[in-house]
Parts: sequence; C-alpha cells; structure tokens
Amino acid sequence: ETHEVPEASAATVGLRTVEVFNRTTDRDVVLFATNFRVRATRLLGSMLVQDFHEQDLEPWLREGGCPWLLGASREQDLAHAVSTHVVLGPKNRLVLAPLQGADP
Repeated sequence: ETHEVPEASAATVGLRTVEVFNRTTDRDVVLFATNFRVRATRLLGSMLVQDFHEQDLEPWLREGGCPWLLGASREQDLAHAVSTHVVLGPKNRLVLAPLQGADP
C-alpha cells in the first residue's frame, strides 16, 4: 500500500509518502501474526522505516473502534488504515494518529 500525503496536510504530518509492506524479518514471521514495515519519506527527502506488529496495532484499533481490522481477511484494509494514519512523532519516530470512528 502506498499513500501520497495530500499537499495540504503534508506539512502537518511532516511526511510526503507512506508505504506499507507486509513483511519485516524472518524472525518476526515466527514471532508475530501481523508484520508491517512502514517506510515514510519526509518532506526534505530523508526516509524513516519502522515495523508495526499486532501488539502495536491492536490498542490503536481498539481505541478507534476497529479491532476487526486485525482479521486475516482484512489485511488490505489494515494496510490502508496504517498508510493513511502514520504521522511523524516525537524523536522522528513514526506513530499512528487516532482513528476517527469505525470506518478508517
């Protein structure tokens, strides 16, 4: 999933593009059911990479009213939700902005 950040909100989130890949490391495949690697390009061109697993995503989805997105059949929807809610957080880390309602 690749998400181009709209120009109007790019300055707000500090990112230009966000890509979500469905694989991290071989070790993670054994340890976790959900393995997303998120690569984001900052406005000035540098890249940030961060891995997200179910223990990162489950509280975020529960708070947003969308815990069903962790279901195996909803992987594309989850990737889309992640790609459209990743923002630049403290210490140049990628964080997930709160979901608004049950339809990410």
